[in-house]
Amino acid sequence: MKDIKNILVPIDLSDAFDSCVSYALELAKKFDARLHLLHAIHEPSESSRFSTPHVAMDRAHEETRGRMKRQLLLYASSKLGGFANFVTEVEIGPPHAVITRYAEKKNIDLIVTGERRKGKLAHALSQKTTSKVLEASDKPILRVIIPD
Repeated sequence: MKDIKNILVPIDLSDAFDSCVSYALELAKKFDARLHLLHAIHEPSESSRFSTPHVAMDRAHEETRGRMKRQLLLYASSKLGGFANFVTEVEIGPPHAVITRYAEKKNIDLIVTGERRKGKLAHALSQKTTSKVLEASDKPILRVIIPD
């Protein structure tokens, strides 16, 4: 079995993803691996026909990224119970593209992702993201079904 040194958990900062973080945390402890917590900010203008000046968008992106990075650090400190071998990152773009790109760039050995079962829309969106990551990435993926 390949050494697992970097584990990626893409999360949306909701309590629903606690089970994904718990699984990934236990694996990180077992394999002495670094845990990567990644939050993707989906850019609505990527799929719309509206245009916003780049300077305004750049400033908004940086403000949003900074705010989400602080929230992600708070989330990590409350959920990781003193585990210190972790990094947090916030990136902007379609979630599946952000996850795939990050996994490649950071030499991720395992992606732990969640799939929601509550509500048809939430299930469809999480399943769609997971499916796109499966198609685009050559990294092993542990899919955790998030209960209702």
